[in-house]
Amino acid sequence: MEKYWIIVDGRPQGPFTPEQLKLRRDFTAELPVWTTGMDDWTVVSEVPVLAALLEEIAAEEVAAEASAPQQPQQPQQVFQQEPNFIQSTPAGGFTPQSAAMVAPAESMPPSYLAWNIVMTLCCCMIIGVIGIVFSAQVAQKWQRGDIEGARKSSERAAWCLILSLVLGLVSMPFQMLIQMASL
Repeated sequence: MEKYWIIVDGRPQGPFTPEQLKLRRDFTAELPVWTTGMDDWTVVSEVPVLAALLEEIAAEEVAAEASAPQQPQQPQQVFQQEPNFIQSTPAGGFTPQSAAMVAPAESMPPSYLAWNIVMTLCCCMIIGVIGIVFSAQVAQKWQRGDIEGARKSSERAAWCLILSLVLGLVSMPFQMLIQMASL
């Protein structure tokens, strides 16, 4: 099943199935959307599958209004807020790369990649490699919009770094003893 990314409040979110998008309050014809295979971001009304969902929602609302007892409605004020997408829009429209350049409210957690590489080379190979894997996941998850996953990967990379350093320091006296004994 095709999954879609959307931009809400200037930040990419997703991926969502069409059924999940249908349940969202912000699912409108002008919502920016992207999926694998698309060159640029577009709006929901330009994607046939999602446009059909919008028509279903509209038909369901008409049917619900027709079956509801008629009561006088009070006028409602509708406030529209300008969408806060990206400061400077590329000439070709939105791209997945430009969506990742949206300035988030917080910065990406540290990846500790360089430190994990140093610890892999100097101290503890196995734990260092695991730390490198977690370090690489931080940026990937952050760019996908998985902020909590990026935080967890950063935390795990930091723990691998600490564990590698501690094991390296603990094993150092034993390595010195072995070298002295072999002389």
